[in-house]
Amino acid sequence: MVLMKLLVTLVDMEDWLQLVIACYPFSTIGGPQGLKPARSISSDERKLLYKLFQKQRHVACRSAMFNQLTVVQMLLSKLMIVSVGYCWNEFNEEDWDFLLSNQRCWIQSAVVMMEDVAENINGLVDS
Repeated sequence: MVLMKLLVTLVDMEDWLQLVIACYPFSTIGGPQGLKPARSISSDERKLLYKLFQKQRHVACRSAMFNQLTVVQMLLSKLMIVSVGYCWNEFNEEDWDFLLSNQRCWIQSAVVMMEDVAENINGLVDS
């Protein structure tokens, strides 16, 4: 019952977060060095986006099981990008710690996965 309720909440949250993320595009003129917000936002809009980021940070910190779901990780990463791009000036130390610790975990996971791939390839070559 709890898992079912969690999944329903996740589906609802995914739709809303995808909508919010879509409202904050980035311009890539000039390549990766030219990546910047594609539009100006009002102070109120910036506050609302930052508040959403903080709420998601608190939810992620409270629910380890929920936070480990791939869809949650993808949405959180997209929200982080949008939040940094549009309201990084509002970030406090806890926000930056949360962002950087998630980035570190994602990088570590990618490294472990690539090490496994390399070991599997080495195993095939040695056979």
